[in-house]
Amino acid sequence: FTYIDNGPEGWAQVHFPQYEANTTYGLVRDPVLRRMHYEETISDVAITTFSAAAAKPLDSVSIKINGVEFNLLNQGGACRNNTINLIAFDRKSTQPYAGLYFKWYELLYEYGGRRLLCGREPYVINSFKPDELITGNQDDLSQYVDNIANGDSVVLFSMGDAGFSQWPAEARQELAAFGISVAQLDVLQNGDPVIIFGRKGSPAGSAAVFHGPSPQISLEINRTIAGGFTSATMSSVMIGPAERWDELVVKYEEVEAVDDFSFSILGITPDGIADTLKSNIRSNEDLAFIDAEAYPHLKVVFRTSDDINLTSVQLAKWLVVYEPVADGLVFYRGPASQQVLQEGQPMLGDFGFINVSDKVFTDSLAVQYDLLNYSNPGASPSVVRIIPPLPGDTTLFTLIFSTVSKEGLNDVEVFVNPRLQKEKSYDNNVMVLREHLKVLTDEMNPVLEITFDGRHLEDNEFVAPDPEVRIRLWDENPFMLKKDTLGVNIFLAFPCGSDDCAFQRINFSRQDITWEPASEISDFIILFSPDNLPDGNYTLRVEARDASGNPGGPEPYEIRFQVQHTPSVAAASPYPNPFYLETSFDVMVTGDVASSYFYRLEVTALNGMLLAAYSDNETRFHVGSNSIKWNGTDATGKSLPDGIYLYRLYIRSNVEEQIYYGKLVLLR
Repeated sequence: FTYIDNGPEGWAQVHFPQYEANTTYGLVRDPVLRRMHYEETISDVAITTFSAAAAKPLDSVSIKINGVEFNLLNQGGACRNNTINLIAFDRKSTQPYAGLYFKWYELLYEYGGRRLLCGREPYVINSFKPDELITGNQDDLSQYVDNIANGDSVVLFSMGDAGFSQWPAEARQELAAFGISVAQLDVLQNGDPVIIFGRKGSPAGSAAVFHGPSPQISLEINRTIAGGFTSATMSSVMIGPAERWDELVVKYEEVEAVDDFSFSILGITPDGIADTLKSNIRSNEDLAFIDAEAYPHLKVVFRTSDDINLTSVQLAKWLVVYEPVADGLVFYRGPASQQVLQEGQPMLGDFGFINVSDKVFTDSLAVQYDLLNYSNPGASPSVVRIIPPLPGDTTLFTLIFSTVSKEGLNDVEVFVNPRLQKEKSYDNNVMVLREHLKVLTDEMNPVLEITFDGRHLEDNEFVAPDPEVRIRLWDENPFMLKKDTLGVNIFLAFPCGSDDCAFQRINFSRQDITWEPASEISDFIILFSPDNLPDGNYTLRVEARDASGNPGGPEPYEIRFQVQHTPSVAAASPYPNPFYLETSFDVMVTGDVASSYFYRLEVTALNGMLLAAYSDNETRFHVGSNSIKWNGTDATGKSLPDGIYLYRLYIRSNVEEQIYYGKLVLLR
């Protein structure tokens, strides 16, 4: 945080510790000295070699770089005996590399098997015998020197007898590029172990030459190769978002004539793409040319380079002046304890969003919210909009979370302004309530009720040729209302001339079927009204599941029924008989219209006295099974005493009349 008295709003880094938040490449920030310098690298080099008189095997010579052996006999191949060997080191990273590189087939064929590369793979050691130092074929020491970059270090070491007296004068002169003078080479004797540390571009004679004159047998040297960057960058953190960009202000110190430095401005799009908007800046810059809608964020990059003194320009401060945007914070206003609800029961969550800035949001704010289920992960967010709060004000709002298919534990997640409108920070806009909601699974089976013309059928009963079949699905869970026909299947087996007729599916697209979704005051209803069914035996099968997928029973509902267009009526003997509370006369009716039948029931004493009479004014017949009941009372409703009584049942139509007689035994 930086406070500038009476200063404009924006972003600034004016104190050295603030630079720690930035990204650097090749630049080191020293928090103690509060200075920046180029990054340095070091590689440890340990070499042990022997004189020719030692007659050591090839893999006795050791070249270790940072503790890793590079002269391996079996992996890649040990370097040859009686050679001078060179390893180059990058001046920045101090990573070793080969100055001359050859493909494997060039090593084996074009060069007759000469191993101009050796050691561990990938190869970094170039190896030369005296007659290979100068060839003019771009495979010699001259080409090697040309390939080494200025400032890179080179280590030379002998294996066996390097044959110094046989070296061409041109080879001796070429090595001067590494700081090795002819005078330093002239003191070397054939067979001596030799190790030399040089650097490309160093003055002749500055190289460190180690050799062991006779009778010394071995030579062991441990040194470090120091490197470092000569150029570096520091990129600021993300700046913004802004309603308007105003100015870049920079201040720097300790600029030398050999220093090359500049600033660049990167515009960051809403999609996170960085575009270079301006570069080679060395003073304050007007930023009014930048469209804050296209580039709501900026980054500033500081570049510095010094190949001579290897010292960095010191950045004193940099500022970006801009008009900030509003900033808000979401908070939860509900109970902290875990909520337990039935599946389908909505969860109401109370939240608030406070404007913690002195800026105004430009539009209403979207709120994205969801339940993240532990057992069934996957996002299905909902979105509402709220009134944007004024500076320092708060907007309170309530969210309704659906618990359908959210059985078990759920996280509650709310994101106000999900990166749709520019805001200073979105971190404060997200609220996650871990395991805040537990949803109980709906495991209760619904009740499936089926009626024909308003009544429940007995198996194999007669029905009218054009019945109204009403299918009702009732569920005890008031929060999971059945709103579609998913899981509901209707099948009807038609008369087919055999006892085992195939079922045919009754599609909901038919004109004789309608349905109504369940509501808070009504159940899920299907009306199936087939017209003029032909005579024969039928079977109706219904499968139904509630909104949670629970079936309406362990097995599909099935009922057999018959259709007969020819009108008929038949009354069965009363049952039970004897009786003590009530007896029934079952009357079976067939045909198209049952209302054309009428009845009259008379009950008399044994002496013929009429005790009670009932007629169709109280009950009318329907197609199928009908029941006429007598409860053992007289015409005034008084209970009759135990005894034997006579009955006469008249059933008539406009064309015929049937009379049934019999006795009734009443036992109280």
